[in-house]
Amino acid sequence: MNQIRYQQVTSKIILLLGLFCMDAEVIAKDGDFKLSVGTEYTTGEYGGTESVDEWYVPVTGKYTTDRWALRLTVPYIRVSAASGTTLTAGPDGEIIASSGGERVAESGLGDIITSLTYYDIVNAGTSGLVVDLIGKIKFGSADEDKGLGTGETDFKAQLNLFKVYGNFIPFGSIGYTLRGDPPNTNFNNVLSGSMGVEYRYTSWVNTGVDFYFREASLPGSAEQREMTAYADWKLEDKRKLRGYLLRGLSNGSPDWGVGLMATFAY
Repeated sequence: MNQIRYQQVTSKIILLLGLFCMDAEVIAKDGDFKLSVGTEYTTGEYGGTESVDEWYVPVTGKYTTDRWALRLTVPYIRVSAASGTTLTAGPDGEIIASSGGERVAESGLGDIITSLTYYDIVNAGTSGLVVDLIGKIKFGSADEDKGLGTGETDFKAQLNLFKVYGNFIPFGSIGYTLRGDPPNTNFNNVLSGSMGVEYRYTSWVNTGVDFYFREASLPGSAEQREMTAYADWKLEDKRKLRGYLLRGLSNGSPDWGVGLMATFAY
């Protein structure tokens, strides 16, 4: 069984890498490539009686042209929680927390995520309003037997928008996710959204805060609500560092979290 699953996961990774290379060539011959490496730690009870502690370590490649961006994320996950706890959708998804069971730690490959962004489907010119369209696929590569995911594929469509007011940049998003159903489970498709504001001190330093919301995928579970404050430091033309703090506002989100991400441009 493990050998079969390994072969399935390996074939998905090879297929995704092939699509990444193929689409990048089709979109344009000239563009830039960025590689990001991050780490995030979150903890919370998620409506249970014991904490669920999660480390999430994503490696992301992003190929960008004037109007398109293709992104591929391959993450590593480590979760410490009561037995029976399940991550239903990766780092920003629901956690179904178990209470009273033996505490266990599981780790492994997380859900691989790929997305394609089309920039400026709306660009209001001098008004500064910009709208981008994103299509995203979350492949069920995480091991459902370990509680690291559902083993199913999700599809998401999202609109991102922002408007520039001098150094202030209000932004927001709205998205809809079609959830894949594992055996004996019927997930709801969910609406999600965010809103926030960023302030650019200089061309090298900016900070921001945003609020995120997502509907619950299962009846009786809690929706997600959380606030994140972040700061970006541009170390030089080709390197950037982001640090952030997260505060959960519902049982569907962690109590708190902290993260760091480094991005390198080529």
